[in-house]
Amino acid sequence: MKVLWSANDWYETYDETAFGPGRYEWVTVGRDAATVDCAGSAMVTAAFKQKNKTIGLAGEDMFDTVIANQMPNIMNQFGTGATMTDYMDTIGRAALNDDWCTYWPVASSNLISIGGPIANLLAYYANDFTDAIYGIPGYAGTAYSDKLTGISCWNRAWAGTDYNVYSSGDDPTKGYAVISTYLDINGTEIFEVWGHWGRDTYYATQWLHGDAARGINPGILQLQEAPAGLTSIILKIDYTDPKHPTFSIPELLGTISEREWVHTYTNIYTGANQTITKGGIHDP
Repeated sequence: MKVLWSANDWYETYDETAFGPGRYEWVTVGRDAATVDCAGSAMVTAAFKQKNKTIGLAGEDMFDTVIANQMPNIMNQFGTGATMTDYMDTIGRAALNDDWCTYWPVASSNLISIGGPIANLLAYYANDFTDAIYGIPGYAGTAYSDKLTGISCWNRAWAGTDYNVYSSGDDPTKGYAVISTYLDINGTEIFEVWGHWGRDTYYATQWLHGDAARGINPGILQLQEAPAGLTSIILKIDYTDPKHPTFSIPELLGTISEREWVHTYTNIYTGANQTITKGGIHDP
């Protein structure tokens, strides 16, 4: 299992000095997604450039039948039509293409996915494997349908209040997003950023990128110091001031448990030391 970032595992995963800068072959948004996801993908690629990670190619999940809008796509088409259902098998599972062409692999490559499982079929595919998931209506039970859920959270009561089950729809002043990663046994690596709503996706990418004007340290640098074994975070976004939202992290998730992280770091913009408690052990 890939970890997001960790001081203990840094040499294994994202150490430029050990294995060179590396590259993500694909940055992918949904064919039918809104513009907000495309804007967010720009900030994610810029964030990775801060870590000397280059980007190979941008594309979409499903092939566009409109010739004027066609670009590379990465998901396998099971049916003959062009709908999302045509990109799923008989029990609703999605799959990756092996290759886009003779020199651009898809399966076995490194993929960045922007936008959630309803907007981006790559996120739908990853939803089967990551430790923070979206409860897809029709598959998820009513307690967490259309909500974000930390499946390794200790609170298994599905309370839907302050932890474990999160929704942006019940209060317009708050939103939630997921930043997660997964390494498949075939070598495919997925790093995804998505929110419950489109604006949640956008502002999660802003958190990852950082905001110098407001002194928001890049999340991609904060995650470099994360506890070992961290694979997913749930980000809470406070829209009390909708043009200048603020951020907190209620969930830090791994494959078998969650973590509490009292994080002290230096803000690269202000030079000040900051201490923030992230995640927590939500013992029911």
